[in-house]
Amino acid sequence: MELPGHVYNLDVQQSKILRKFWHKLIIELDTLDSPPPPSKSTKPTLTSQPKEPLQPSLPSFHALCQIFGYDHPDCLILRFIRARKWDFEKSMQMFLNSLKWRKEFGLLELIKTGEEILDQEELLLGKVYFSGVDLEGRPIAVIHVRLHDKNKVDQQKTQRLTALMLEDGRLIMKKPVETASLIFDLTGFGPANSDLNFTKFLVSTLEAHYPESLGAIMILNAPWLFQGFWSLVKPLLDPVVANKVHFVKDAELLNFISKDNIPPAFAFVLDPATAASTKKKEKDAAKDPPASGYKYIPPTHEPKDPEEYKVKLQKYEIAVENFKSRTKKWSEPEFWEEVVSLTAEEEEARKLRDVASCQEREKSMIDLVECYAELAPFVRSKTYNDRVGNIDYSNLPWTSYKPVKS
Repeated sequence: MELPGHVYNLDVQQSKILRKFWHKLIIELDTLDSPPPPSKSTKPTLTSQPKEPLQPSLPSFHALCQIFGYDHPDCLILRFIRARKWDFEKSMQMFLNSLKWRKEFGLLELIKTGEEILDQEELLLGKVYFSGVDLEGRPIAVIHVRLHDKNKVDQQKTQRLTALMLEDGRLIMKKPVETASLIFDLTGFGPANSDLNFTKFLVSTLEAHYPESLGAIMILNAPWLFQGFWSLVKPLLDPVVANKVHFVKDAELLNFISKDNIPPAFAFVLDPATAASTKKKEKDAAKDPPASGYKYIPPTHEPKDPEEYKVKLQKYEIAVENFKSRTKKWSEPEFWEEVVSLTAEEEEARKLRDVASCQEREKSMIDLVECYAELAPFVRSKTYNDRVGNIDYSNLPWTSYKPVKS
């Protein structure tokens, strides 16, 4: 069921805010392509040096559409609007800040390059991976905290791994699900695993750039040592996020996950008799083995035809421009500003323009995502989640989803 405030279940006021958002967003991004005003300074001399052009802090509209990827273009934006309780100014600023972060972080390049630039040892160990879904149908990300040693990891590569997993999570969710649940496995947790700097990165990234993405957060088998670290982490959390945190022991996972979907690493909860020995073996291991049930499959290099890439890119660029022009028309102020007075004929004409603009935009969005699907092999590197079937392409793109309002 499509929840209120989501793509296919907006009331009149919410729809107006979304349209106003797009109107202002396009204006913001269009300034990137506008030539700078002529300088009023004195004429250049023979010895003067030309200034380097300033790099825009925001991505282009084309890059924005690639960020949407397989998703409905309104889906990501509505996450930010809902996160700021439908406050237009606050949600717009939040989204623009996130676009700047995505550009500065090099997110699109990371998605294109994939796992090759990550820490291969982290991938082999299985520190974080997706496994199954919870009772609400939300994909589950498993994080084995004992496999993270703050004294040994490359923080930059760990941050990239995190961002790539968050992007994969967007693809793993099956419509209408828009959130994922987390299991922080604290079996064997020690001082070397209490990485406050990385925790701050994770919290800020989730809250500022992937809002409205969290389901349940299960902290499994936390030892007494974790209490001190938790006292530092909890104040960092938004109260809404903090309320999603559940401290659980062993079989209490079954309050959130069905027996059929318990990740293999926690199969011991199905057989309490073996639970103690299994956990002790993992805790006392001299060298932490790969997580139970996890085996990393490295990528294979598939040759790409540069000529085919040019064709797909050109087709996608046409789809982007078409989507942009249709969205401009759909987000004209006449559809979201308060109208003082219209005659019956004027109102009827406005309604007809409204219906036409919605239909034209819907068609352009379908074309956009279909063209992206053709371009994706050239701009998105397949990850472990592709290779083990966690990403179900029959569920992508969003055009395959038939919404039902709750």
